[in-house]
Amino acid sequence: MDNGLFAKNLEFINKMNPGFIENKKVDIEKAKQKNVSSDWQNEYAYWSAMEPKALFLPNLLFRNEGVTEWAKSEIEKVDIEGDIKTLINVSRDITFYNLCLKLRKNLEEIGVNPNNTETVMGTGGTSIIALGTGSGVLLNKMIRAFNPYIVHIILSTWDDYVSSFYTLDWEDLRAYLDMQGAELHVSCIKHETDLLQTLRGKGLYYLDHAYLYCSPQTDEKLKEYSKILYGQRFTNLVNYLGYTIDEYNMIIQASDTLRCCPKMFADPIDGLGGKFLVCGSGPSLDQSIEIIRELQSTHIIVCGGSSYKALVEEGIRVDFLTLMERDYDTGNDDYAGFHEKMGGTPECVHLVMASVCHFKMLETFPKSSVFFRGALTPLALFSTSSRQAIYYEGPEAVNTAFSLCAQLGADEIVLFGVDLGSVSKDEPRSGKVLGNSQRVFNMDAIGNLREEIYTCTSMISVLQVIEAKIVECQNRAKIEDIYVAPRFVNCSDGMRIKGTEASQGEEYLRKIKQERNGVEENKKQLKLEDINPEIELWWDSLHSYTKDVFWAEWKRKNPRKYTLELCEKMRNIFSNEIPWFPDMLKEFEKLYDTPRSQYEDIPRRIMRGTMLKGVLAVTQQLQIMRMEAPEKLEEYVKDSKNILISTVGEIEEQMYKVCDYIESQE
Repeated sequence: MDNGLFAKNLEFINKMNPGFIENKKVDIEKAKQKNVSSDWQNEYAYWSAMEPKALFLPNLLFRNEGVTEWAKSEIEKVDIEGDIKTLINVSRDITFYNLCLKLRKNLEEIGVNPNNTETVMGTGGTSIIALGTGSGVLLNKMIRAFNPYIVHIILSTWDDYVSSFYTLDWEDLRAYLDMQGAELHVSCIKHETDLLQTLRGKGLYYLDHAYLYCSPQTDEKLKEYSKILYGQRFTNLVNYLGYTIDEYNMIIQASDTLRCCPKMFADPIDGLGGKFLVCGSGPSLDQSIEIIRELQSTHIIVCGGSSYKALVEEGIRVDFLTLMERDYDTGNDDYAGFHEKMGGTPECVHLVMASVCHFKMLETFPKSSVFFRGALTPLALFSTSSRQAIYYEGPEAVNTAFSLCAQLGADEIVLFGVDLGSVSKDEPRSGKVLGNSQRVFNMDAIGNLREEIYTCTSMISVLQVIEAKIVECQNRAKIEDIYVAPRFVNCSDGMRIKGTEASQGEEYLRKIKQERNGVEENKKQLKLEDINPEIELWWDSLHSYTKDVFWAEWKRKNPRKYTLELCEKMRNIFSNEIPWFPDMLKEFEKLYDTPRSQYEDIPRRIMRGTMLKGVLAVTQQLQIMRMEAPEKLEEYVKDSKNILISTVGEIEEQMYKVCDYIESQE
C-alpha cells in the first residue's frame, strides 16, 4: 500500500474538487480496506468469472432470411413513395425496415455474412463501464489494453473510487486518456433508477458492446443496481425510440382532434388533494367491485381504459376515464357501442384523452379534455404550455390514470385491479371489462398479496413506468418543501409495485371507515363535487383549444424549416470524412443531446426512431466486423453513410407531405 501515491492522488483530485474527502463523505478506513482486499489477481479472477462481460443493446439488423422476407412483405403492402394517406394507420416500422434491408443487402454485396452476430473483444471503437475501481490495477490494464474512447466509472459510494488511490496514479491515467482523446466520467448515484439515466446522459452508442469492469469489493448495493443493465429497462433505451411512420400518424391524428376545439387539460397550479382510486383491468377487479362501491363515497374514481365498463355496469360512479390509444377500433367503437347499450353516456364521467386519440371520442363523451403525451411529437408541435402534458402516461391507459392522479396533486392513490399479471395463466384480465386481451403470461414475478404471480414483458413495462413515476414524486418531495408526495397503496392481487404499500382491499376499506369514525354515512349517490369540489372547479377552469390557436402554433413552429435544418445537418455529418468511432458518433449524438428549442425538437422526435437506430445498426455491425480487413471496413462505412443520407432524404420528403396534408385542411 503506497501512502505517498495516495497523497499524490488526493492532491490531484483536490485541485479539481477542493475538500473532496470531506465533501464526498469518504470513509478512508473503508476505502483502505477495499484496496487491501482487491489485489489485481483476485480482481482478474472475479472479472474472468463475470458474465456477461459486455453490454448489448437490441440487435437491430435483420439476421436471418425469414425475418428479412417478412420485412419485405410488410414494405410491399405500403406505397412509401406515394401519397402520405397511404401511411395513415400503418402500424409497422416501415421506414426502418427499408433502411435495414438496404444495410443488409450492402453486406451481402461486399461479401460479409449478414447473419453472423459473433463479436470478439478488441481495441478501438470500445468503451468501458466500471462499477467501482477496486485497487484500480485491473481497471488500468483494461483501459490501456482496449483503448476505449469513453470510460465511465459508476459508484454508489465514493469509497469505491478512493480505494484505488493507493495503487493507481490517477494523474498519469488521466494524462494517458487525454493523449488518446478519450473521455473519463465518474458518477455517484443514489438510486437504482439513477443508473440508466446517468449512463444514457453520456450518450447512447457507447453503451452497446461496452466492456464491463467490477471489483469483488464493489459496494453490494451497486452490484444489485447493475442488474438493471441486463434486463428490459436497458433494452427499452432503444425499443422506446418509437418509429417514424407512427409519428406521422400522431401528428395527423392530433391535428384532427385539436381542430375540433376540445377543452385542454392543464396541471392545476396548486395540488387539489383528496383520495384517488385507480382501476385497472386485472382479474382481481372482479373481486373488488363491492369494496370500490363503498369507497366511491370517499374517493375520486379513475378508470384506466377498459375497466370503465365493469364499474358503470355495476352502477359505480366513474369520475375520470383516461385513454391514450391512437387506434380508432380500440377506442371509439368500443365505448360508443357500450354507451348505446347502456342508454347513453353517464353524466358523471370526465374523459381525459391523449391528443392522438380519435377525434370521435369527443362526441362519445360530452365531458372531455385533451392532453399531450410527454414523449410524442404533438407536444412539441401543438402545445401552448408545458402544463398541457401528462408524463409517464404510457404504455397503457392505466399509466395515464396513475399519472393523472399524481399530477392533480392527490394526497393518496389506491390501486384496484392494477394486477399487471394474474394468479392464473388462463385468466389474463377481468371478465367484466371492455375488449379482449391477447397477452400470454409466461413469466414469474413477485406478487403483491401473494408470493408469486404470472406476467409478461408488456406488463413489466407498465410496472416500470408506474415505479418511475413514484420515484419522481418521492424525489420531488425531497427537493420542494411545499410538495408532499402522495401515499401509494396497492390493493390489487397482482404484481408487486415498488413504492406502494400492499394491502388487502377489505383491510384498506376498514381503515378508511376508521378514519371517518363519527362521520355520518351518506346513503345517496354522491357526485364529484360532493367528494372534492376543488376538482370540479379546476375542470370548469380549463380552456378550449381553438382553430386560430392551432394554425398560429403550426405557423410559429414552422416544421418545414426545422426539418430542412436538421436534415442538412445530418447530411453534412454523414458526408464528412471523419472516423466513425468516436468522431462521427459524437457529432451525430450532439444533434439529439444538445439543448434545443421546442421547435427544433419536432423533426428530431419524428426521425429518432429511424436515424438513431440506423446509426446504431451500423455501429453494431462494425463491432461484429472488428477482425475484417481495414479496406473492407472502410468500404462498409462509406456505403452505410450513403444509405443513411438516402434515408434522410426519404424522411424529409415524407415530412413535407405530412405538412402538405395538414395545411390542406386550413
